[in-house]
Amino acid sequence: MSNNQNYASTEEVRQHFDVIRNATGDSFNGWDWIKYVAYPVSAGILVNDGNSYRLSKLGLSYLSFMKKSPQLIDELTKL
Repeated sequence: MSNNQNYASTEEVRQHFDVIRNATGDSFNGWDWIKYVAYPVSAGILVNDGNSYRLSKLGLSYLSFMKKSPQLIDELTKL
């Protein structure tokens, strides 16, 4: 999203979820793309614009913070 003017179509989000689900084995069993995107939307990181999603100001801030703190990304994989 950050490479696409902070935007992704609903279809792109669905495709991304399929890639992640297939790459992680059983981690997302029983999940669909709506459940996958629900937390970032409810937390205010993403905004649903009908047929697309965009990063909110909070989402942009979060990405900026994570780029400055790459060690935190490594810690997320342990969760």
